[in-house]
Amino acid sequence: MKNGNITPAGMNDFIVCADIAVKAWEKGYREYEQILGEELFNNIFPGWQKAKADAMEPYFQRDSDKKAFIYTANGIDKGYITCRFDRTRKVGIICNNAVSPDFQGQGIGSKMYKFILEEFRKEGMTAAVVDTMNEDAYIPAQKAYEKAGFDKRLDRITYYMKL
Repeated sequence: MKNGNITPAGMNDFIVCADIAVKAWEKGYREYEQILGEELFNNIFPGWQKAKADAMEPYFQRDSDKKAFIYTANGIDKGYITCRFDRTRKVGIICNNAVSPDFQGQGIGSKMYKFILEEFRKEGMTAAVVDTMNEDAYIPAQKAYEKAGFDKRLDRITYYMKL
């Protein structure tokens, strides 16, 4: 990879990747708050930053079916990608992934997706899946997934209400 390497990530990389995640997802959560209103947002997503990190942590524990990788260039950690292998269905699932906002738009996401799709193939997966949201903050992610070759899409709607 030109000027960058993607390597397996472990617990020693977890804190920096969680920090990248929070910074990268902040725009999306601000949009959620605008849509839901402050009260409902705080009810549905309390402490979202910690919840995001907690959801990521198992992927950094070097499990054979859950993995994390980190993208580093010039000594700087710029992005990460986590994935899961559903060996029964032979489906590789891209989970949490992000590029630090300071380095977005430089092709790092594309490099990570190309890398992870090759990992899926090496592991015998016959299909790949990735989920993203439909709000404006996630349009760059949608375009990146399509650029990586994801060409089938099912939309899902989540409704919320205050009781």
